[in-house]
Amino acid sequence: MFIEIESSYKLTPQLIFKGSETGVVKKPQIKVYSDAKALLTSIENRVDSFQNKLETETNRLIEEKESELAQHVEKLKLSAEQQMIKTQDCWFEQAEQKLKSLLSSQEERLNNAVLDVKKKAEKAVYDRLVKMNQSDNLIQYLIDALHNEINDLEKSLEVVQTHNDQGTSLTIENDDCVITINTQELLSELKNCIENMSYV
Repeated sequence: MFIEIESSYKLTPQLIFKGSETGVVKKPQIKVYSDAKALLTSIENRVDSFQNKLETETNRLIEEKESELAQHVEKLKLSAEQQMIKTQDCWFEQAEQKLKSLLSSQEERLNNAVLDVKKKAEKAVYDRLVKMNQSDNLIQYLIDALHNEINDLEKSLEVVQTHNDQGTSLTIENDDCVITINTQELLSELKNCIENMSYV
């Protein structure tokens, strides 16, 4: 008995079933093949779907990990920059402290040196002033200064000298005024001026 094959099965290759005694394909066998093919197509479609989902999920995971890695690298970079800035600030602070300490030490040494020179100069001048108290040269200089101060260019007026423990007093007078200079007082004023001098 022969059966008519539907047009949808025209491209179906010839099947040979083991145990068949003839070359005739029976309708139940064609149904089995059709079901098997439909199942295979369904499996292939599901495999494609799973593969697409797997690729999508893989790409998502890759992008997510790349983003996490980029954020981590950015955090490490920011942390390194902050650490570098902190290290630089610490270095600058230490350098500033060392510079201040060095300048303070140098200033102290300079002040001590200036003070030492000042004391030595004051002592030398004071010793010199003590010797000059009764110096003839100083007295003669003051006498000339008195003549000039009173406009006695011809030095006709007498300068009276008085000696005591307080030094020598020199006095000159004319009709208008009287001028007196005491060597001890003069030298004391000079000494005070020297002691009050400021040094840069």
